[in-house]
Amino acid sequence: MIEGSDPPRLVYALLDRSAFVIVDNWDTIGMRGTGSKRVAADGVFVPNLRTITAPGTSDEVPPG
Repeated sequence: MIEGSDPPRLVYALLDRSAFVIVDNWDTIGMRGTGSKRVAADGVFVPNLRTITAPGTSDEVPPG
């Protein structure tokens, strides 16, 4: 971490479906039923209005 900078924080982003690909990388028998997949997005610009910080998801009053 750079001195004087803000600490890292978890941010969720809303992307258009055309902006990412779903990578089917869960090949083990025990995990197939979970529907778990990896998502990859390269060079995508996400405007601030399409983001929310992790603490913002647990407020009593939902965002929006």
